[in-house]
Amino acid sequence: MPRGKPKLTFADVMDGFKKRVTVAVGETPITVFVCGPHVKKLLKGGGRNKGAAIRYHVSKQLGRISCVYVWGEHKKLRSAAPKELNRYFSDAEKEIMFATDSVVDLVVIFPSSSGSLAELGAFALEDDIAKKMLIIFDDEHRGSKGFVVDGLMKSARKRNAVVRFRSYRDRDAVWGVVRDRIRMLQSLKVKRTWKESS
Repeated sequence: MPRGKPKLTFADVMDGFKKRVTVAVGETPITVFVCGPHVKKLLKGGGRNKGAAIRYHVSKQLGRISCVYVWGEHKKLRSAAPKELNRYFSDAEKEIMFATDSVVDLVVIFPSSSGSLAELGAFALEDDIAKKMLIIFDDEHRGSKGFVVDGLMKSARKRNAVVRFRSYRDRDAVWGVVRDRIRMLQSLKVKRTWKESS
């Protein structure tokens, strides 16, 4: 007597469903605006800024998963604006416009240089950007009561930014924070897509 296909149990069906959901979530693209110290000197072998090094590392990791990462200094971003805008808006203002755009899912910032602290100050006051922000301070600033860390952090948190402290020397720990946030955003995007299609 020929054997038929084995009957699927409810547990088998649920396992298959979970696997398909996991794949769908992992393949959901996320656009990340990665801010922090400029990496130009670092790439030329002369930079020692820990913030630039961790920004570069995280960006490369993002490129290995279903993410698009953008830096403010990317020429494509700067040249994407019509030339008329250049007469009226600074690069900083164009970065703010880009970060508020709906195409950006997450803004990761490593505040460890004067420019990145200025970005943090500007972004922390913009509701549409702050709610997308993941701010990762170097652990050495934990407990700081100065305006730069404590003041900007409170302002950003008030607007729903996520703030974490990790040692910039521990690349895996920093990447873990970013990866977890990406996974959460991918999951939310998949749920939103399924909701809209039903």
